[in-house]
Amino acid sequence: MRENHQWQILLILLATSCSSKTRQKATKVRVVFNASRSTSSGNSLNDILFTGPTLQPDLVLLILNFAFIQIRIQRKRRKNVQTNSRT
Repeated sequence: MRENHQWQILLILLATSCSSKTRQKATKVRVVFNASRSTSSGNSLNDILFTGPTLQPDLVLLILNFAFIQIRIQRKRRKNVQTNSRT
């Protein structure tokens, strides 16, 4: 059985520029890629690429979790101090 696949070829040129830093003995050059520059069709590479799931944890949840852990640690220390002072 033969399967028919339709492939769409998309050609995007990635805009580049050069950044250089002159030193006494050598000049360092690095290439800077600009994926947000629009093409003649009006789309950029950033517009076309698939956006995947967020890999970083939510900042608010991270801060709340840290604060909650700190509160638990302080409560344990207070309990230990109270029980040690009674004996």
